[in-house]
Amino acid sequence: MNWRYNSAQSHRLFARRAAVILSLFISVMHVQAQTQATMNAQARAEFERADSERNKTYEALLTKLADTESKTEAEGKPASMARVSRCRGSICG
Repeated sequence: MNWRYNSAQSHRLFARRAAVILSLFISVMHVQAQTQATMNAQARAEFERADSERNKTYEALLTKLADTESKTEAEGKPASMARVSRCRGSICG
């Protein structure tokens, strides 16, 4: 039998290593721990930021579209002809 692996010293060494690993694991868990309410608030804030950005993009697109439509009406072209000339072979809906 190999007494080296069954000695009290090796058991203490194992206990120390296990304690260090456990303490590191617990400290990492505390860094990532959040409550459900905190996660909900964070998700809501991210949603509102993304929604605001989407709304700004949509408004800019509507303004650009209205400008294009008013230019085509001033030129006397129907709006459908303007869309066809903008597409130029690409698939437009």
